[in-house]
Amino acid sequence: MEYYIFFIVLFLCAFAEVNNLLKNKILFAILVFLLILFAGTRYKIGTDYMTYSSLFEICKEGSIIAQLVTVEALFVLLSNVAYSLAGIFLIYALIGVGGKGIIISKVAYPFTCLLMYYGFCYLFFDMGIMRQGAAIAVCLYSIRYIIKREPKKFIFLVFVCTTFIHRSSLFWIFAYFIKPTCLSKKNIYLFLAISFLLGFIVNEQFLLSVLSVMPSFFSKFGNTIVNIQQESLNFGFTSLRKVVIILFLTNYLCKKLSHQQIFYKYLINIYFWGVCASLAFVRFPTLAGRGTYFYCVTEILLLPLCMKYIKNKFLKNLYFIGLSLYSFLYMRNVINNVNTDSWMNLLYLPYNSILYK
Repeated sequence: MEYYIFFIVLFLCAFAEVNNLLKNKILFAILVFLLILFAGTRYKIGTDYMTYSSLFEICKEGSIIAQLVTVEALFVLLSNVAYSLAGIFLIYALIGVGGKGIIISKVAYPFTCLLMYYGFCYLFFDMGIMRQGAAIAVCLYSIRYIIKREPKKFIFLVFVCTTFIHRSSLFWIFAYFIKPTCLSKKNIYLFLAISFLLGFIVNEQFLLSVLSVMPSFFSKFGNTIVNIQQESLNFGFTSLRKVVIILFLTNYLCKKLSHQQIFYKYLINIYFWGVCASLAFVRFPTLAGRGTYFYCVTEILLLPLCMKYIKNKFLKNLYFIGLSLYSFLYMRNVINNVNTDSWMNLLYLPYNSILYK
């Protein structure tokens, strides 16, 4: 019930925003604060909960070096000073949810973006695989250094994020080479086609050869990718959804943006290359999904922006309802997922919190 209450509140705020009835920074901050508490005080629910519980116990014993091979430095540090796992969850929620909240507060239609974030990122990442959720917030913040062309600051943030928060952040390093120029239709279809074909070529042997030249620090991440390899290709609804979205964004939104809106041009191309990567690594669900989400998460900031260029009020509200339904269905899929293939995950329902004790 709690998940739906949050969605309804966010929906009503976003609806008022779309119709120019709400522009309240204090209310936005309160909502972000409540989301931090909701994620940070959860108890025995969500993706990877048992993983964190196990890691917390492991980090209480053994050498620091052995702990750092198992998990990143921030989790090791917190596990050695925190009394319980609850405190660690709250710290990661402050970084992940709070960080994204600050970023979202500065874009167009912040309440609508917060609604999209709730459905597409918050539940699975910040209430599940929280280390990557926190890493995503830091990586999104680093876009400012891509725009300003400040490689030292960008590389420093990626390095800190990779070593202290989540190893997968290393994939974000490629974002620095992305340009804000709108790609031509020919190049868009060409790169998508090439990525689709790579999905047939990239296999376990190829990935292992790449991972073999990387530091042992990444061995755990590499094993995770390869162990969940699919023998057959899985170009399903998720792949189709991403392709449809990027074609919409590149053909509609990119043309509307002015030279001053360089931030959004970067976001479109970041999303584009994320889609290409997800198609190329389609055999590996972990890499195609979680691995490319640093790039594909930008859809929560881009799709609401399209409303700015819809002049007809009815069509704008219709588009908003479509986004809300899109977010709702994704949210419902996450919280109702009963796929417990391993010991790592717990159900999202019913919601439970240390505050309920």
